[in-house]
This record gives sequence, structure tokens and C-alpha cells, in this order.
Amino acid sequence: MAMPPLLTNQLSFFTNTKNILKLIQSRARTDGEPPPRQFSLESIRPMPEALQMPRFEAIMPLVALNIDIPMLSEKVRRIALDQWFADPPDKADESIIQDQIEKTAIRLKDKASREQFAQAVANYERYEFFNQYDWRMARWGTLADIQTVDASTFVPSTRYITFTTMWTPPMPGLRALAEAFPSVRFELKYRYEENDPWTTEEIFPTRPWGY
Repeated sequence: MAMPPLLTNQLSFFTNTKNILKLIQSRARTDGEPPPRQFSLESIRPMPEALQMPRFEAIMPLVALNIDIPMLSEKVRRIALDQWFADPPDKADESIIQDQIEKTAIRLKDKASREQFAQAVANYERYEFFNQYDWRMARWGTLADIQTVDASTFVPSTRYITFTTMWTPPMPGLRALAEAFPSVRFELKYRYEENDPWTTEEIFPTRPWGY
């Protein structure tokens, strides 16, 4: 598969900049060094460690049945789905998922495959997700963490951060950020190419808090 285009995102906020940057900064450390000044969705909404699994082709049809594609502009949705699936799915009913689990379990013969499959099914029973892919799409809105950050926008005086994601904007992850700062107005703009018009989304916490 060819590398997908990166989506450029611009997240604007109009107050509480210092605390927002502190929350979203990556917690990752490398060789004892301090965390990098990088935006991380993991810092907003951490993923359960058990869901991080090697890509296992036998489980991917189940992941596809369980993925809930967020509401997106038509262009972004089409590009994203073209990258993931030959036939764009809708999130399946529980009965369909359980039936597919049973059919897949019967087909697996070697011990390593059965163990990986058992781990993915255990994840689904505990977390309602098989692995990182369906969890991230539901909780972050994108299949991977932030890809790049414009360091010049990640400073205390900023009013917006420019960053890239793979294929889709991280709307569910940013709604979790809005929950942490309910008095802050957030706005996300995103596009693939510099000459594309921006798609703009206002981001509110679950309760509108008088907005």
C-alpha cells in the first residue's frame, strides 16, 4: 500500500494556552531524556496497553466490522475509506461480530495464531475493541498518533497548533481535550493540500456548558 497523504490540522484555542500545551505534550521518554515538545493524543486519552498488538491479518476483518468511522467531510471520508477497505463498512451489530469470531476461530490452526486471536478476542470482551486500530478510531478518530507538529506553533504565546495526522482528523480525541477545558472554545480546521479549502469544526465538551 502506498503511503497515505497526511492531513494538515490547525487547532485553535483562545485561552489557557499554558495548561493546554502541558496536557497535550507527549509523555514519552527516550534513553532518559526529557519528553519531547510534541503533541500526543496518548496524553489526552491513553490507550489500554493490551490493545497494542502486532498487525495480525486474521483479526483485521473483525476490526473492520468494529470500526466506527467518525463524521467527516465527504472528501476526507472517501480518501480514508479507500485506504482502509475495498468495500467501506458500517459498524456491525454484535451478533454479526460474534458470528465472525466463531468462524475465524475455526479456521486458525497454528498455536501462535490461535494465541494472538485469543488475545484480540479477550480485548474485545474487556474493552469492546480488538486492537489499537478500532480503539484509536473510536477514541481518537485516527488510526495513529499525531505524525508531525509545527514546533513554531507549540509555544506558550500560541493561539493555535499546526500538526498532521494520517488520513483523518482526531475529532474524538479533541473532544476529550474539550472535556478537560470546558470553558475554552476550540476550533479545528483541516485539509490535505495547501490549495484545498479548510474544513472547519467547532469542538465542544459533551455538555454545551452554555456555549
